Amino acid sequence: MVEWVKSVFEYKASEGRVHFQLDSESKHAAELVIRLKSSFDKMPLIFFSVDYSKKDIDNAQLLHLSCGSYIAEIARPPSAEALDLDATKALKNPRPLGGIRPFPSVIAVNQEFRDELAGKKLSGLQWIELHARDGKREHQTIWRLHSSVVLPASPIPVYDSFFNAPFEGDYTKGCMYRTPYRDIELSYPKEGIAAMEPFEIALTQEHTGNYVGACFQEIVITQTFRKALEARKNLRGLKYTPVRLLQPGEPAIRDPFEALMHGAH
Repeated sequence: MVEWVKSVFEYKASEGRVHFQLDSESKHAAELVIRLKSSFDKMPLIFFSVDYSKKDIDNAQLLHLSCGSYIAEIARPPSAEALDLDATKALKNPRPLGGIRPFPSVIAVNQEFRDELAGKKLSGLQWIELHARDGKREHQTIWRLHSSVVLPASPIPVYDSFFNAPFEGDYTKGCMYRTPYRDIELSYPKEGIAAMEPFEIALTQEHTGNYVGACFQEIVITQTFRKALEARKNLRGLKYTPVRLLQPGEPAIRDPFEALMHGAH
């Protein structure tokens, strides 16, 4: 189980970001939770940060993978045709693994680590070769993690990329999950995942982001893929968020306000 829902982030364009340290033992916690829930119902840009224990992560069948340490940076302006890298950022000796700034869900590896992972025959694993926009030869090739497997649509509500209205249309044009969690708690019906062919890495059907060229599918992996990553020591910034596999009738999103009000662990 989740150890603690402990931090609340509230964003208002006119006021910037406000950070609350909050748990069920906090003074006036109940009153504050009620006020925050009222704000969330009107404006979805309130995010909760969850502390997952190692046991939470170890016991999860599927994990949402992201990386907060960056190996390269996207070129500006982004291209709708390809993810080009900023040639001014050194790629002469890239680390084994990292995100592509500013997108923690876009993860790339260097040639050596690509060869290592490719040798493990991880089902679903594909690669996209990334290039610096200037095309100079001194830049080493890096490879974006990709997959031949696409998950079904998540039951989590999705909004347009600026949270203005429920999303309708082509996911590849960018959307946002309407969830109160800073690190997205993806969820899927358990029966639907069980019916899929086995995989070690998959992509969400939804492309999260604001516009074409800056919206990407999230990465979901199994424990087998996690072990393959962690066989390489000292990788920086990897983050695993357990994916919820739902029983019939179970809500797509856990209510963080209930957890705070009742001191759930």
